[in-house]
Amino acid sequence: MKKISLLSIFIFLVLNSIFAVTYDNLYVVGNACSAGWNPDGALVMVQESENIFTWSGPLKKDNGNQERFKLLTARS
Repeated sequence: MKKISLLSIFIFLVLNSIFAVTYDNLYVVGNACSAGWNPDGALVMVQESENIFTWSGPLKKDNGNQERFKLLTARS
């Protein structure tokens, strides 16, 4: 599951480079991470270089429900 999640993030970043979209910040939310679905508590991704963001942390299983996460460009 973790490999699929990392692959999803990689694909997201590659597609953004192709379409020349530049973000200043990216955040992680969802029931698979500690932030939950609260955008105010979204986890900050670190910008390594232009359009390259990283985040390290646990992804958890939500007791039989589908675990999901999304990337936000703002905490709102």
